[in-house]
Order: sequence, then C-alpha cells, then structure tokens
Amino acid sequence: MGMIQREGKTYIKRIPDTTRYTLINQIKSSIDPKARVITVQWFGYRGLRNLGFHHDYVNHLDTYIIGDIHTQNVENFWSIIKRGIYGVYRFVSKKYLLAYIDEFAWRYNNRQYI
Repeated sequence: MGMIQREGKTYIKRIPDTTRYTLINQIKSSIDPKARVITVQWFGYRGLRNLGFHHDYVNHLDTYIIGDIHTQNVENFWSIIKRGIYGVYRFVSKKYLLAYIDEFAWRYNNRQYI
C-alpha cells in the first residue's frame, strides 16, 4: 500500500490484502482524520467519510484527473519502482522485494538531497 503527501513524503507498507477492513485500518493508523484523502474508486475505501476524512476519488475507468483530484503522485512512485527494477536490477526475488521498495521510498523522500 502506498500513500504520498502532496509535495511531501511517501509511506509504503506491505499489507496482507486489499479488503475494506485492512485498508481502512491502515488509513486510520497512518493519516490524520482531518486530512484530505484521495484514492481511486475502490469499494475498500468506502466509509472514509463516515470516519471524518475528507475523501475524494477518481474512477480510472473513464478519467484520471478531476481538477486537483488525482492519484498521479503515487502512480508515479510505482512507475519509478518498476523502471528501477527492470532497468537497473533486472530481477528481484520475492524475499528482497520489500527491501528494494524501501530503498526507492528512501530515495523518493530524500530526492532533494541526492
């Protein structure tokens, strides 16, 4: 699961599944309830408004951006990881995948210093 603050840092965490319970609990434990949360339209994110979050979403079936509502920041981060693995490392075993993702998250979070 990936979360990125606008103009900020990324937070990546391995979660066991993408069920509503798992997603909501992860968001509740990681994000301030006063924050604006922007996601794709996925049933697992339903209920965020009931918990006090300002929740906006986009439906990737027909659109990718509505004004300032988009998920391109996190999509860009996943793209950086994919290109890094395909272009630099060529192969990453399942055993070490999280270590590589952590490395890319560190690079992303410290990109202004590198």
